[in-house]
Amino acid sequence: MGLRKSRRGPLKSPNFRWLALSSTTSALGDAFGGFALLFLVLEAGGNAAVAGAVVAAVELPGVLLALLGGVWADRLDRVRLMVVSDIGRAVFQAVLFALFWTGAAAWWHVALFGFLTNALGCVYAPSVTGVIPQTVADRHLTDANGLLHTGRTAAVAIGTAAGGTVIAMFGASAAIAVNAVSFVLSALFLSAMRLPSSAPRAGGGAAQGVWQDLRAGWSEVRRRSWLLSELLRSAVEMPIVVAPFAIIGPLMASDTLGGAESWATISIGFLCGSLCGPFAVRLWKPRRPIWACTALMYLGAVPPLLLALTTSVPLITLAEGVKGAAVGFFGTIWASLLQREIPDTVRSRVNAWDYTLTSGLMPLGYLLAGLMVTQFGRQPILILGVVWNILAVTLVLALPGVRRFRIDWNASASVDPPTSSSGDKTKEATR
Repeated sequence: MGLRKSRRGPLKSPNFRWLALSSTTSALGDAFGGFALLFLVLEAGGNAAVAGAVVAAVELPGVLLALLGGVWADRLDRVRLMVVSDIGRAVFQAVLFALFWTGAAAWWHVALFGFLTNALGCVYAPSVTGVIPQTVADRHLTDANGLLHTGRTAAVAIGTAAGGTVIAMFGASAAIAVNAVSFVLSALFLSAMRLPSSAPRAGGGAAQGVWQDLRAGWSEVRRRSWLLSELLRSAVEMPIVVAPFAIIGPLMASDTLGGAESWATISIGFLCGSLCGPFAVRLWKPRRPIWACTALMYLGAVPPLLLALTTSVPLITLAEGVKGAAVGFFGTIWASLLQREIPDTVRSRVNAWDYTLTSGLMPLGYLLAGLMVTQFGRQPILILGVVWNILAVTLVLALPGVRRFRIDWNASASVDPPTSSSGDKTKEATR
């Protein structure tokens, strides 16, 4: 089934419905698996130090392999690649569950199979973003991205809450079983999609070809000042602003805010706000999207400032909710821009660069945040993040490429559509 050209919304497209079911189901299972990770280590006899090493190992593929995942997502049929990813992840999680079920599991099994699972996940994420324009018309891209964002965020919230109940009743390994089943269901949903076959979009399989593909993706990023500037801002903000807040927040919650329940409340505030962001896009699509969305990121300075200056959980939760709405709005606009402005031939590689730049320094941020808190205390580190947020956002807003970049959301995408293997042109909205 080809791209829908009618005025019907994203959910009128069967292909988009199957994609949304896959994405939401996968996010739900990931929430179960992520919540259970530390409990699995403890069940396997590990201590706090081992738990930290396991988390680092599980998160490592996102830093090392995301770019390669983008290359393969541009070279191969994206839907088939996602199906293979889901099946492989289901197998790895099922093996890990079996090890716990038989009592043979050790902590290193958790690290190994977590690493392998996330390694396969590195091709799923860029493939999803790349395939969205094949399922809906140009005019529905923002709605489609908003619906996927809302579904994933709701699934994470539900999975996190339900994961605690499942672990309390049946043990941490039960959550891994749920994760394995979620991958099977996701693969089944994807298998129901019917999209036109695509010709190969990138070069061969030699190592030289891989590096050429990566450079081609980076070239697409570099030649768009609005894209490069925002990625660089996020790349530095994540370790300086976000990581310290994530480390210091639970510590201060334990000491001065009333315990872990308070931090859970603050975290849920962000998730609830994030759910609202995509709905705001339906009401307002800014003609200067990067300038407007970047300006909203001033709101990111408010939660760490309040955490440094007050012990009011409701106030901090409200600030996190507002920030979450801004992030959800920005994320929906951002995904739609990439799908409109980046050619299909390099779409997944650009998304991989996006992920790598914005997340690659997070492990370092966590490490440095812990060390700096020990040396300088909590409040100074939080205030440093506030100051950096304000300076970085102001700098990006002052760039001519950001101020001048405009979008007519009612117009078709500005890049050429890809060619199918049969030789027919398939109208495809591109980032």
